[in-house]
Amino acid sequence: MPLRPENLAKRQLPPSFPWAVLLALLGVAGALVLLVFLSQGLLLPLAFVAAGIFLLCGFHYVVWGWWLGAAIKREEEEDAQPK
Repeated sequence: MPLRPENLAKRQLPPSFPWAVLLALLGVAGALVLLVFLSQGLLLPLAFVAAGIFLLCGFHYVVWGWWLGAAIKREEEEDAQPK
């Protein structure tokens, strides 16, 4: 039976703001604005489609992550109970 990874919830990590993610999003937004101006607006519909796909993927990531996290927690609680 493979070993379970260490539970990260037990470790106390200092809260931090994801500056790298914010900087990357600003860079992508700036590049998108530049490309929309250079293409005279032809890339704007494509940007909306890409944003919709990104939001759909993010929604699934959050929902499945919540479900899987709850399933793992339930399994850990069952394993922790004395037999």
